[in-house]
Amino acid sequence: MPVSHAHALQKGFRIEHYEILRVLGAGGFGITYLAFDHNLDGPVALKEYFPAGFAVRRGEERVVAASPENRETDSMAMTHAGTKSGSCVRPSRSCAVKDSARYAKIIAWSDEDGCYVGSCPALLLGGCHGADEREVFAQLCVIVEETIDLYHADGKALPPTTAGPDLANRLQDVE
Repeated sequence: MPVSHAHALQKGFRIEHYEILRVLGAGGFGITYLAFDHNLDGPVALKEYFPAGFAVRRGEERVVAASPENRETDSMAMTHAGTKSGSCVRPSRSCAVKDSARYAKIIAWSDEDGCYVGSCPALLLGGCHGADEREVFAQLCVIVEETIDLYHADGKALPPTTAGPDLANRLQDVE
């Protein structure tokens, strides 16, 4: 059954790179939305600070104190939550996916080199190598993170992702 809230943001409303899809829940301190993160290219949960009885929405997005008596308290709470003149909407950290998780990392034993070799073909050339499989994976994860940081710093779009729910199915199609 769909959840609704009288003051919820409408489906399709954009906040920076987040697009509201629907309300997941609402309580005394706020509203939780299912949203699409256009930077991560996937769903996230957004939590909006919206204290029941103390706040109302003016227009499509602006949140203000419900009454003059609440203005000072609401202003202090909004400032503490991260904004001075509107609602505070933040992604739930537990739902956000790091860019690096969207790329398949491959660790394979190389008879030729006599060690494990780590690579992330969609993102970078080369990789790393070593005698311990777990250490090679940890090193590769650092390299992938640093490579993604360089893409972001240069303002470049990341290559198409290679990891996701489809990967296992694609790998099983090998003949």
